Amino acid sequence: ERYGLAVPRLVSGGIADEIIAHVLVTWAPTATRLSDVDGVLTHIERRLELEPAASVRADLLDTLARVIASAPTAAEGRDAAAAVSAAHAAGELYAQTGAVASAAQAFWVAGRVQRDLGDDESAVWSLESAVEGFQIARNRDNRVEAAGDLIELLRSMGREARADEIVASLVS
Repeated sequence: ERYGLAVPRLVSGGIADEIIAHVLVTWAPTATRLSDVDGVLTHIERRLELEPAASVRADLLDTLARVIASAPTAAEGRDAAAAVSAAHAAGELYAQTGAVASAAQAFWVAGRVQRDLGDDESAVWSLESAVEGFQIARNRDNRVEAAGDLIELLRSMGREARADEIVASLVS
């Protein structure tokens, strides 16, 4: 409730986009836990309409994707395809700004949503991007976890050889 009151005040006070975005990113997990996401999503969408700088835009898109993906029934009027689109856009922006670990996180979100939607081919691409990003960022724990999602998906698709390649890459 307080976040919802704070954001309009920050906006009317002319506070920098980066700070407003930080408040929205901080608000999102609480809103998701409470299944009360409409306010945070509306504010994020309004901020995105203002075409903020790339790093702010990436954070807002990433948060939008995560909220929709985490609370699909509460994100009224927003579907999982919107989460995938936002996650991909965030991943691309993060990659352009050199935030490889954040890009990997965004592609991981996209891949999991695509998998849940039954869009396996697209999910493979997104999850492979996440695994590669985590490798570049030297984030072994997330790389292993994202690779596990990818391996499971590939095996369910009958692509045992590709799944085995990924397993081998994790131990080498």
